[in-house]
Order: sequence, then structure tokens, then C-alpha cells
Amino acid sequence: MISNENDMKDEKREFLKKAKFTLLCWKEEMSKLQQLWTWMTVNIYGSMIKIPSNEDILEEKKKRIEVLCRAVGVPKEKKDAITKELCDGQFKHYVLTYDNILKMVNIILNVRSNLPTVLMGETGCGKTALIKCLACATNTELEA
Repeated sequence: MISNENDMKDEKREFLKKAKFTLLCWKEEMSKLQQLWTWMTVNIYGSMIKIPSNEDILEEKKKRIEVLCRAVGVPKEKKDAITKELCDGQFKHYVLTYDNILKMVNIILNVRSNLPTVLMGETGCGKTALIKCLACATNTELEA
């Protein structure tokens, strides 16, 4: 049975190659892009703009986490643990935008006011990740 499955996978790969599909590994491609971004600068309207380093991006994320923590009322003694989880834990690659922070604040205010809250969006737009990040920020256990 296993060899049959492997044979089918190989056949599918060969078919995709013949059809000139390119199969990419997300982690490998993102790693290549990050390496490229560290070496490159972008020329926009005649002025050179340097792509921010990973350290700069991490510092900006920490500032945004501070805003989120203040907005949802995280106690000072828990801020460091939450910041570590959002920066180094399972949310290491989560991009925390101010738009997402506003959505989280709206959700937490609705929940605290016992108002029903419905999240709508296309498949894969980040609804679950937003809720998981909010649960982490508020130190709440999320049951899915």
C-alpha cells in the first residue's frame, strides 16, 4: 500500500513537471527571499531605501505588542512573557499590524460587553491567527 502511494506521488510530480508547473517549498523560498532582502536596496523615485533588518522588524513588533498590551489591559508582570511568546513562540512569524490591533481591541471590547461577535472573511485571510494571537495577548485559553 505504501509503495503504491509513493508511486502515485511520483507520477503526480512527473505530470506536474511535464505540465511545466513549478513546485516550491514555502520555507525554502522565504529563506531565499530573506537572504536577498538583506543584500538588496530598493531604488524608489531616485532615492535609495534600505530594507529593514530582522532586528528592526522585531523592535517594531515589540512596539506594537506594547500598544496591544496597553489596549487590552495586560498586567505589567505578564507583559514580558506575552511579548516573548508573540516574538519567539508560535507567533514568531505573525505580522502584527495596527489594523489587526484595532480588530483585536474591538473583539475584546465586544466580548467584555457580552456582545455577539462575528468574524467574516475569505478562507486563509487570518481570522484564526488573529483570535489565537488575541488569546495569547490576553493570557486566555482558547478552545476551538
